[in-house]
Amino acid sequence: MGDPITIGLMVASTAIAAGGQIKAGNVANARAKEAAAQRDLETQRSIAQLKRESQERQSRNRAAFAASGGSSQGRSALALTAENLRRDADNLLATRVTGSSQTRAFLLQGKEAKVSAYTGAASTILSGGRSLLKGGGSSGGGSSGGSSSGGGYTPY
Repeated sequence: MGDPITIGLMVASTAIAAGGQIKAGNVANARAKEAAAQRDLETQRSIAQLKRESQERQSRNRAAFAASGGSSQGRSALALTAENLRRDADNLLATRVTGSSQTRAFLLQGKEAKVSAYTGAASTILSGGRSLLKGGGSSGGGSSGGSSSGGGYTPY
């Protein structure tokens, strides 16, 4: 095979590259979770704002209805109130769905980055093992070709 020092350096290089890939995947996943939590907070703020606006409209509508004294305009006030309630419910639902969808997208991106990093790390480890089995460390001057930039181990 090769001398123990060269083999040890190849193993260390492979382990460092794989460890870097795993760490990068974990960091990407953590950032995605933070982005998802931030988006969830933004959604909650938007919903609270929509609810406040709806309550203000309802108060104005009640005041207008009371001021009309139940005349023929009162029916118009009731129709306006019903339309505003429907529109407010639609807006709340759309905000919830959009926020929830974006939160899930962030979480899925994080999981995808983590899985990709773990797959890359496994590939790096297998490539390093293959190189050792082929006798990649048989001469003292060989290059491991390892990279800690996440590019993987190239045994050439």
